[in-house]
Formats: sequence, structure tokens, C-alpha cells
Amino acid sequence: MRTATRPRDFAAKLRLTAAALGCDSQKALDAAFRAADPNTAFDLARSYKWIQGRSLPRSPRLYAEWARLLDTGHTADWLLACDLDAFVLAVASRYGLSPDALRERVGAAPATRALEPRDSFMCGAYATYTRAQSPHFAGRLLRGSIVIVPAPRPADGMVATLVQHFAGMRAAFEGPALVMGSGLALQLRSTTGTLAPAFCALFRPTPPASLLAGMICSYTALHPGTQPPYATRILAVRVPDAAADTIEASNRYLDLHEDPGRDLAALGLPIAEAADLPARLAAWVQGDKEAGAVGTRLSPEEYAELVAACDRLWISALTRAA
Repeated sequence: MRTATRPRDFAAKLRLTAAALGCDSQKALDAAFRAADPNTAFDLARSYKWIQGRSLPRSPRLYAEWARLLDTGHTADWLLACDLDAFVLAVASRYGLSPDALRERVGAAPATRALEPRDSFMCGAYATYTRAQSPHFAGRLLRGSIVIVPAPRPADGMVATLVQHFAGMRAAFEGPALVMGSGLALQLRSTTGTLAPAFCALFRPTPPASLLAGMICSYTALHPGTQPPYATRILAVRVPDAAADTIEASNRYLDLHEDPGRDLAALGLPIAEAADLPARLAAWVQGDKEAGAVGTRLSPEEYAELVAACDRLWISALTRAA
């Protein structure tokens, strides 16, 4: 029988597991599980929530695989139930490390402390909206999703995953989410196929990070005969945790003239309390539809107004969920 544990405790132990195994990313940790058992219950997509301390694996088999992979001589129940110091001692001993050295690999101080990344309030799931770049979908908005989670080593900050669906394809991009001065930069490389990388230059959000906004730059994947570069506006509206597991399934091109309101309501936001907000969001995204620099220039004042409205909506959503 698996011993109950708190998601936050398991998240700390999972980061330490990755550090002991030399895994510098969630994908590397997934590869380690699959190398040990090709039929592993490890789920890469869900593991981002596990390592963030937002949920626990549901499969009892995964915990048994975790114990075998670590090979400390302890059962999965013991690994789950022990305190963090005991876990560090067991894992460090197995891999020939000092406890302090293992903690340092995940950016923790020699004395046990919470393994929280910097600016962790930004971590969460977001519905993204950009103007469609493909001439096949002219005038429409492309709805995607961004998930930001702590990096396997807290010292490395955060990792962002952007997913978009178009023409029957799933395009996924992953990379560091870097806080740089008054900005937030997402440096994203394709993890599905050979698509070009993408770069997001965003305003640096303040708590509760209800809205990310800025520019995305990449290459148009669906374009006759070529893939021209582009730069366009992007908005990312934070959605409740309950939608985090399902948001990717609803990624799509919105219908012509459809604003994001119905979409955000389906994701659990009380959009009826901000009836004018969806149209304002859509208008902001379409603000660069005219050629030239004026359309792509971002106004901090307009951004601040949208943030204020999204903050009220997000706080209302949290109040309803409480």
C-alpha cells in the first residue's frame, strides 16, 4: 500500500532524483525511466505538475518504478514517507555524493530548505492568442497554450512549453523562461519535428501573473513555398489549475470574428464578470495587423489596463474555487 505524501514533498524528492541521475530536464528524467522500463508509467506531460508540487502520480506502478530506478535499497513507501533529510542521505550514499553536494545540484542550501524557484508565482498554465500568420487562416486568431514550471534545478529558474495545433499537426516548443530586467524571455526550441525555434519577449508580470503579453518571433510553418519570418503580438491568459491537463486539447484556430470569450469561459474563467474583456484582448492581439512599426510597438499603459482587468478576473476565479 502506497504511503500518502504531500505533492510538495514528492516534488522536492523528484528534483533530487533528477539531480542524482544527472538529468538536467524533464525530458532527460523521462528518458531515464524509459531506459529502465520501456513500458514505464512515467508521463512526461504530467511530470511538469509533479515537479511543481501541484499533483501526485496516480499510478502505483510509477512509485515502484521510481524505487527501482533509484536503487537505494528502500521501498517506494519508505521513499515517500521519509523526511527530506533522510531521503537526501539515502540517495547521496547510493550515488557516492555528499548530502551537501546533492543539495547543491538542485540549488538548495546545505541545510534543508524548500526547493522553490525564483519568481515561482509565474508557474502555471496559460491560454495563448496570436494573430494567424498563415495565409490559409488570414484574419483568425491561433489559440495555443503555454505551461511554465520550475526547472529540475531551482538554480536554473523556470522552463516554458508552448504548444500549438494547426493543419493536423502538434507543434511543441520548450526552453528556459528567463527573467531579464523588466522583461520575461522565453527561448523555445521545437521538440516535435524540425520546426524553427521561437522567441517570446514579454513584459515581466507581477503577482498573480494573470496575463503575459509581448511579442513572439519565429517562422511561418504553413506558407506556400516558403517559411517567412514573422514577429507578432502574443497574449497568454492564465487559466485555473483544473484546466491545466486539458488546455492543450482545445488548441486551435478560432473561428473568423470569434473573440476569446467563449474559449476562456470553457477553460473555467468567470468571463461573464468581464464582458468587455475578450473583445479588448482580441483587439490588442490584432493591433499589429497593419504593416509597419506602429502596429508592433507595445504600450505599457495599454498593457497595464489589460493586466488590471485580468487580475480581477483571476482573483474572482480563485474565490469561486475556494
